[in-house]
Amino acid sequence: MEGVEVVYPEGSEIVKPGDPSTSIYVVTQGSARMVLESPTSTGKMSSVLRLLGPGDLFGLGPALDGRPYVAGLQSMTETRVLVVSRESFLRELEDHPAACRGLLGQFGEMVRACESWIISLL
Repeated sequence: MEGVEVVYPEGSEIVKPGDPSTSIYVVTQGSARMVLESPTSTGKMSSVLRLLGPGDLFGLGPALDGRPYVAGLQSMTETRVLVVSRESFLRELEDHPAACRGLLGQFGEMVRACESWIISLL
């Protein structure tokens, strides 16, 4: 996959909720967290949905459906990410079915994590 490596200092907002889904982000070094903000009667509540480290992807769902990011991505340490355009990512999936299967496995893990989180709220 073609991409551009970008370094974000600790505490940086890499992606904001509502941003257009132009890219996927592959963490190559450091750590980040996927954060969902929910309105409350006193303002906003942030929930950490997932911690990401080297090899983890952010933005898989939005890259597949083209809709804006629902969650944000924040660096927890100095974090290096490979930013891959949505178009390049989709071409890679078309050209390499084995990569597609691997990503579907990661997507399944994310869905299961979301299901577990929802169940814990019931």
